[in-house]
Amino acid sequence: MWESKLSPFGYPVLVPACFLHYWIVDSKFVTAEFKWDAGDLFGTVESLRGARRSASSSGKGRSHEGLIKYGFSLVKGKANHPMEDYHVAKFMQTRGHELGLFAIYDGHLGDSVPAYLQKHLFSNILNEEEFWVNPDLSISKAYESTDKAILSNSSDLGRGGSTAVTAILINGRRLWVANVGDSRAVLSRGGQAVQMSTDHEPNMERGSIEHRGGFVSNMPGDVPRVNGQLAVSRAFGDKSLKSHLRSDPDIKDTTVKVIDDVLVLASDGLWKVMNNQEAIDIARRIKDPLKAAKQLTAEALKRDSKDDISCIVVRERRDEKNLSGLNATWPDTSDTKTRMTGCFSLTESRNWCYRSAFRRAGLQSAITDLQDGTVMHCWVPKDRVGSRPDLLLIHGLGANALWQWGDVVGRFAGHFNVYVPDLLFFGYSFTARPERCESFHAQCIMRVMEAHSVRRMSVVGLSYGGFIGYSIAAQYPAAVESLVICCAAVCMEEKDLKDGVFRISDLEEAAEILVPQTPDRLRELMGFTLYRGPPLRLIPSCILNDFIHAMCADYVEEKRDLIRAIPRGRKISELPKITQTQKARTLLYLRMAFSFPMAIVHIGDNAELVVVKDAGHAFNVQKPKEFYMHLKHFLIDRPSLPQHNHQKP
Repeated sequence: MWESKLSPFGYPVLVPACFLHYWIVDSKFVTAEFKWDAGDLFGTVESLRGARRSASSSGKGRSHEGLIKYGFSLVKGKANHPMEDYHVAKFMQTRGHELGLFAIYDGHLGDSVPAYLQKHLFSNILNEEEFWVNPDLSISKAYESTDKAILSNSSDLGRGGSTAVTAILINGRRLWVANVGDSRAVLSRGGQAVQMSTDHEPNMERGSIEHRGGFVSNMPGDVPRVNGQLAVSRAFGDKSLKSHLRSDPDIKDTTVKVIDDVLVLASDGLWKVMNNQEAIDIARRIKDPLKAAKQLTAEALKRDSKDDISCIVVRERRDEKNLSGLNATWPDTSDTKTRMTGCFSLTESRNWCYRSAFRRAGLQSAITDLQDGTVMHCWVPKDRVGSRPDLLLIHGLGANALWQWGDVVGRFAGHFNVYVPDLLFFGYSFTARPERCESFHAQCIMRVMEAHSVRRMSVVGLSYGGFIGYSIAAQYPAAVESLVICCAAVCMEEKDLKDGVFRISDLEEAAEILVPQTPDRLRELMGFTLYRGPPLRLIPSCILNDFIHAMCADYVEEKRDLIRAIPRGRKISELPKITQTQKARTLLYLRMAFSFPMAIVHIGDNAELVVVKDAGHAFNVQKPKEFYMHLKHFLIDRPSLPQHNHQKP
């Protein structure tokens, strides 16, 4: 006797009554099986394996210092099979680094393959010998070796398969995302969704499939499938289709920026009913990442998603906080012969020493969101002393604020409430706005000072920081008690470059030197800024590459735009004037190529000029004690200036 059954695709099929007809319908895979026993096929399989997995699960965790938190939520779909999604979400310490490991594995035709991936894929990646010097290659090799292991054990793991999206967060600073299939990772950058993975759909890779002897068909159903069966063009496992599939991942990496606040990983059960921006908006709106993950899965169910739904939300805390644990750097991976190893960095070791010096001086890291696409990071007093005056230290181009002020910040902390901001595009300060001039920089810094209730202060600006310090004094005269400008040609004009006043007259060349991207450019910069420095050719390129990647690799064009904006339309006649009620002192350090000649120095009646001989532009680094003594003499020892200019040889 034959019985008519309606297939999942709407057309009838005839099935012998003595047979039980099981249609295994999966968003990834479609097939038909016939069994004699009328029992629950999946229940039988699960009973052989042990207890059935829960239909839903959730949890949360955080990094060692608690600055990064995550939450996950997995919900079984409406299809007639057990939960086939697996995940990984954890932090671990290894080789002096903290790794955040996050993954979604979306299985089909059973859960053996995603379960295998959950147990083995990350360990295979981290066990690759070159992971710490070439993560990209190591991830690719681990994906390949893991797929081979799955295929060789298909008798135990079955004929199913799985998609995968993996994210490795290194020291909260560097993010590597890899994927096969249609599980997806999306990053929030300034509130905008940035997809970090690639959806591997059969139509998109039809050429590769057909070249391997396969085909893409929308039958049965209306979804393009490899050989009419699998709805993704890349996957782990799937031995019967492997000759027509790929398992090599697409890989993307990025430096985590201060505006990157949320990362969402999810299976296609979420992405089928929700676009990237919708997911990011929900995740950002809910501060608790566990609640955000649950809200995302609940919203997908509400929108009638029928597949298993898995979601991980990773969130970095952006409130006033200590960011020192996030400042670790990642070694340059462009040249394995000339870079430092990933487990040790001279630059980061020096960073650690300077961070310790700042903390010993009673400072802590703080983030201020200016609510206009601009976020500023600043070192501020942990406990502000009301009886002490306030001091603002503004760094220049090149290294970060830690390096430029680390040798003197402790000396000032006993006399002042010290504030040390990161300039825009340095450290954790960033803006999405187009302005690049020093006046905009000055406005951003003053908004930070106002947020910390600082109304009046002394200002010291180094190099480019001197331009900003001058602009602060001109725009906010009532807020600046005294001003020190160090090695900054604030009186320069645009024509000075063309007239050959400076040794480098080409602005683009100057921008390339000031934001170096190669060891030779960095040697050139050191030659300009150091007076009688070390033999530059003897400094190994690996050390210079280490510094470049830590200090100069991020926001390259944005930093160069800051340099290009300095002389643009600049005329002395239009330079804003500092009021005579303020004190001002200019420190000029001679004997360096980027220095400016005395001919363009203009000193008012309320200013004092100090010329230090046999010193380079990086005088604060080469002679920190003498640098501090000049600042101390002006800011601490002498509360008022004489009414005449003073020049010290």
